[in-house]
Amino acid sequence: RKMEVIQAYVRDLGGGLVTAGGPNSYGPGGYFQTPLEETLPIDMQLKDQERLPQMAVIYVIDTSGSMADFSPGGFAKIELAKEAILRSLQLLGPLDHVGVVAFDTEASWVVPLGPADDRARISALVAGLRANGGTDIYAGLLAVSRVYPNDPSQLRHIVLLTDGGASEQGIPELVTEMYEEHEITLSVIAITGENEQYGQWIEDLPERAGGRFHLVFNDAATPEIFTEETIIASRAYIIEHEFAPTQTGSSPILSGITAVPPLYGYIGSSMKPAAQQILATDEGDPLLAAWQYGLGRTVAWTSDATGRWAGSWVPWEDFARFWSQAVRWT
Repeated sequence: RKMEVIQAYVRDLGGGLVTAGGPNSYGPGGYFQTPLEETLPIDMQLKDQERLPQMAVIYVIDTSGSMADFSPGGFAKIELAKEAILRSLQLLGPLDHVGVVAFDTEASWVVPLGPADDRARISALVAGLRANGGTDIYAGLLAVSRVYPNDPSQLRHIVLLTDGGASEQGIPELVTEMYEEHEITLSVIAITGENEQYGQWIEDLPERAGGRFHLVFNDAATPEIFTEETIIASRAYIIEHEFAPTQTGSSPILSGITAVPPLYGYIGSSMKPAAQQILATDEGDPLLAAWQYGLGRTVAWTSDATGRWAGSWVPWEDFARFWSQAVRWT
């Protein structure tokens, strides 16, 4: 809802919007296919599939009876899980692999691990997910462990979603084995109420397997977290090295600025066809982009404005001028 308010402010009321990057922004921040992406002059997906390593993602989904409960936003948790999988699927290339395992008291392969190119078939299979029964996380991860080590993908990642407690017996050891012997990473999304508490062991699982733990009180955020996980697992969107920006278009934002310092990182993205690229990275990705959006204007800066990536920009004599002109143009 907050993003929709920002979108309406720009599009319908003629307001201006300037966004800056960082490790938790744009695609890695989970903003793929959101109103914020629609408002900005960049797509939060790298369109050059040759730059992306082959990746396999398996979504291990809790389908116990409590997943039929409704979220604060009025959606059943299982429906949000379906939406999350389908949205993440859009980020996978034709050479990537995907699988979906559902677990209650038992585990089953809803989408057998294989190529992600037949999205219509995968979507139909995911749509059939139903919530019923108990919670056996071990069964879900065991099913994955029997198949995943044979997948040829360069990167292999598991996203585990659960909304209920379960026995930890055998799970930490299984997760550790998959990571240490087969480099299979794992992240956990735990949906819980404010008065519910997970055992520490489930929070520790991602630490054993190079992943992240997400504790979600408002489970309507689940689709954004799934896309964030899919993008971060690809290891292709947070790009960190020194480069010299290249000017590719004229703009009042650069008025009076004839040279700019180097930068040390940015978030990978793609230009929208109707937008203007003003500065580009050494890879040709957008660094500074702008466009007219409805009655308003927006600017996207894909590096940051801090010492991490813009360490040479912060003390630069034209740093304040650059940002003030960006704001003024919008």
